[in-house]
Amino acid sequence: MLGKIKMIYSKDSKMFNNIIGTTVIKCVSLLLNIYSITAYLHYFNGNQKIYGVWLTILSILNWVVNFDLGIGNGLRNRLAEAIAAKNDGKVKTLISSAYILLSIVSIIVFCFISVIACFLDWNKILNVDESIVANAVLCKAVIISLFGLCIHFILKLIISILYALKETALGSLVPLLVNILIVVYSVVMQNSNAEIAILKVSIAYAITMIFPLIIITVFVFHFKLPESRPALRHYNHELAKSILSLGGQFFLIQILLLIINSTNEFIIVRIANPEAVVTYNIYFRLFSAIIALFSVIINPVWSSISVCYAKKDLNGILWRKKAITIIAVIFSIGSFVVSFMLQFFVNILYHESSLIVVKWYSVLFAIYTSVMLFVNSTSCVENGINDLKPQIIGNIIAASLKIPLVYVIFIYTKSWIAVMYANICIMIISLVVQKIGMEMKLSAFKGGKL
Repeated sequence: MLGKIKMIYSKDSKMFNNIIGTTVIKCVSLLLNIYSITAYLHYFNGNQKIYGVWLTILSILNWVVNFDLGIGNGLRNRLAEAIAAKNDGKVKTLISSAYILLSIVSIIVFCFISVIACFLDWNKILNVDESIVANAVLCKAVIISLFGLCIHFILKLIISILYALKETALGSLVPLLVNILIVVYSVVMQNSNAEIAILKVSIAYAITMIFPLIIITVFVFHFKLPESRPALRHYNHELAKSILSLGGQFFLIQILLLIINSTNEFIIVRIANPEAVVTYNIYFRLFSAIIALFSVIINPVWSSISVCYAKKDLNGILWRKKAITIIAVIFSIGSFVVSFMLQFFVNILYHESSLIVVKWYSVLFAIYTSVMLFVNSTSCVENGINDLKPQIIGNIIAASLKIPLVYVIFIYTKSWIAVMYANICIMIISLVVQKIGMEMKLSAFKGGKL
């Protein structure tokens, strides 16, 4: 089976080589990401409540990252088409237009959210007593981290550009560098004072989110795309509208996925406590590593499918679809293997006394991981052929059901695991809707109706 996959991927040697390079980089990055839990606990002097508060702040701020109007993904698809057509002029104007658009969005988002943040009761939101961390300190930490994230998602456009160029290995260096910097900081520094710890880590977080992207951006526009450096004079209103038109659909999907995937920590801190967020995070990071590694493999396929779609190469789309489906099956089996060995991994990574794994919880995470693998493989094809309606419909249903379903299940479970039961149910529904939509689009393509 593995030989067959390699044969399929070898039809695009650049894509295959990038997958190998990206996989190696991503594996190191994922190990550092998993280890960062231990590093953070060291930094917070073993205080799980404060660490849980920080995780929840990051979860909330990650909502902001999705407010880019889908410009990054819109640029990625339009850029892949322009590169396939060898239209260098269009490449230049697409890049400049995207950077200018996203810069405007970032300034608006930062100003708007910063003002609102000053009037919120963060102690109540994060379920932490003011005697532990003052509201003013939490507000400062949020604004500092928000500033870093807003700069981050402007600079993050370089990753969309690298994906369009099929240079995914270079793009994968960014999270690796971020994880290295944050782990080094957390290991070297330690704070027993909760307020000082929260403020300092927010500053460190902002810096580490920006610095690696600056390095990659300078490298790409100096060595790979020197003629396409962003400039105000290259802004094109029509191309900007083109990016936003496609990006708007991606943005809606991002917002829906935000409700589905990025509310877990916030819900858990509300129905349970900050310590439960830490427990959830240990399970989540280990299983999310499987999804992340799978994404590394299929990310180059997205842009490759976009090129096939532009060239009306149905066979090219179908064998790529087959390849990522086979890989999804292999990774799904791997997720269940991990679930039965989870205590072993936890003991090695987080020390034996840190967490007693509940077997059924680990199985639930494996089921959720498997569902997400097939959701992501389906989305990859749909993104490549610009067919986003099935994702929108499926995710609207899932997002609408998420919070009510969690609270209904919580009545019976009385545990944070209600979040995972709900996630599994809603994502199965979304997967079915997306699969039906994708097959309908491919059938229409095959019949020459597109």
